[in-house]
Amino acid sequence: MEHRVILTSKSVHIALKRDDGLTWLMKRYSFEQPEQLFELIRKATPLPEAERLIRKIKKKYRFEYKSKIPERLNQVTDEESLEESTIQEQIAVEHSLETKEQPFETSDDSLGSDVESERKAVVMKKVDELNCLRERRLEISQKLCVLELSHKELVAKRRKLLIGFTEKKARLEELKALVEKEEKEIESLYKEYSKCASQMSDLNKEWTISREELEKISERITGLEKIVLYVYEDGTIEAENVDLPVIDEEMIKKSLMELICNPSVLNMTVSQLNCIAKLRFIKQFLSDEGRVSEIEFESTSMQTLWHSFAEWKIVDLKK
Repeated sequence: MEHRVILTSKSVHIALKRDDGLTWLMKRYSFEQPEQLFELIRKATPLPEAERLIRKIKKKYRFEYKSKIPERLNQVTDEESLEESTIQEQIAVEHSLETKEQPFETSDDSLGSDVESERKAVVMKKVDELNCLRERRLEISQKLCVLELSHKELVAKRRKLLIGFTEKKARLEELKALVEKEEKEIESLYKEYSKCASQMSDLNKEWTISREELEKISERITGLEKIVLYVYEDGTIEAENVDLPVIDEEMIKKSLMELICNPSVLNMTVSQLNCIAKLRFIKQFLSDEGRVSEIEFESTSMQTLWHSFAEWKIVDLKK
């Protein structure tokens, strides 16, 4: 007679309290592999509760569970096992949407066959998905390597930029301090400059006043020192506040000969011509002494003759 066993969530909770819970469940329900048991739990229990119970079983009886799964599945890495569990959970969602918590009745022969077929289908689907995931993981890993390398390069560049920024900032602070120092010096120099300008302005005013006074004094001195030579019609020469120099007669005669050659002297007397010739040397003498002289003529004819000789070459009296 076919042996029928009913699996409920209560049976699973009872098993979790036993030290050999996994072995007890597999013997009780005649399963060769833990996956057969887990699949039945998913069908008999709502999905969230079923997955929670399965995780508890795997965690509590992990050594026992690993010894009962096929050898080819034992070679899966911890990371792949986690992926497998996630995939199986997703697959179980579809079954759980149609299944509510209810007792599940099975027999040893029919249940084993159905579970084995479903298990193989799940494993094949899982293998395909795992291959896709591994390829994607490899792509992401390579991308991460590239990103990490780029990040390291940026970190090095940023560190270098930070060093440059720090140096420039320090240099800027130095320049600011230097500018402040130069500004203070400029301000001090400008104050001195303004002070000098004020002093120069005062000196210019004083210089202008003194210059004007000097000119007036010089004019007054010149006026006082100016010698007036009075030339009379009879040929006499007189001067104020000065002794007339003694002129060599030979020089006077020479100059007189130059006068006689001039047609404008025909109406002049010898005394007048001799006076004009002598006056020429007196004027030159006073000029050499740096003294200003002025001539006052009594005779207009003598004055005219004198002015006609204004461009004569002055004779050096020292010769």
